[in-house]
Amino acid sequence: MALSLKALAIFVLLMTLLMLVTNLHEEHILPHIREKRNVLSYPGTYAANVFLNASNVETYEEILSTLNATSYPLQIDNNTEIQDITVTTVCVSTDNGFRCECKEQFAWPYSTCITYGACDYMSSGICKCISGIPADGSTCQLISELLVETEYVVAIELNLTDITTVDFLRTLLNNGSNFLTLNPTVNVTQIGLTTVCSPSNPGYQCRCDDQYRWSCDQCLRYGSCDNITDDTCGCIKSIPADGQYCQSLDQYNFTSCPTTTPTSTPPLVYEYLISIEVKAEDVTSVEELRNIIYPISINSNTHISEINMST
Repeated sequence: MALSLKALAIFVLLMTLLMLVTNLHEEHILPHIREKRNVLSYPGTYAANVFLNASNVETYEEILSTLNATSYPLQIDNNTEIQDITVTTVCVSTDNGFRCECKEQFAWPYSTCITYGACDYMSSGICKCISGIPADGSTCQLISELLVETEYVVAIELNLTDITTVDFLRTLLNNGSNFLTLNPTVNVTQIGLTTVCSPSNPGYQCRCDDQYRWSCDQCLRYGSCDNITDDTCGCIKSIPADGQYCQSLDQYNFTSCPTTTPTSTPPLVYEYLISIEVKAEDVTSVEELRNIIYPISINSNTHISEINMST
């Protein structure tokens, strides 16, 4: 953006210098803007901010012309070279104070645009001009860095007293837009209902909505009110104390249920003594009882271990 000829003065000219430094004290590079630090034991690339005050537009134009005519990298000494010098921010005086404009490929972040007022239009949460000089000395930033997107998953808990409200909310989410802009820098890309907890006798039941499930450890800890299949369940008998909620089948890595080896408990054996009176007309029948080989199995749980003739 060209500087206005009516500008009273150029207040700040910010340049970013990229330097390749090898085994050098950092204060030797820019002693007027850097505090002393320990000796560097390895080569590195550094970005340094340089602030220049110029009294008129002609001075700025001369500086800009000199920078454009300079060939890079620019060798300072055997250990230091300047790889590039880029003008990022120019602040000029106006009748109402100052305005700070960003050069190409640079812009002000959203928070700065709001704090100091954007003097041009905002797009994607950034602006190219603000109506003031930032008090913290911040400068325009690379647009490519400002537009880096970060995705977050946010869980919101709603307390409702009427189950019909839940049905209304589900219908609203299903019929609503999948893309909701909260402000120039925040977009809601998807809203899904994951968990519904309702009173049950006794306590509560927490059921998962479609495509969501409870993990096996939650099913075992709180008790599942449906079957545990594929190491998950769709309903538990309590509200999790840690605030956990149903997880997506597509995104969550469900752990396997612990394998339990059934322990064999020996059956309890009871012994009974029974007296039986047998009436027989033939004495040979009694002798046959004496000759039987014991034990005799009546069924899988009952055995006759011995018979004694008493009388």
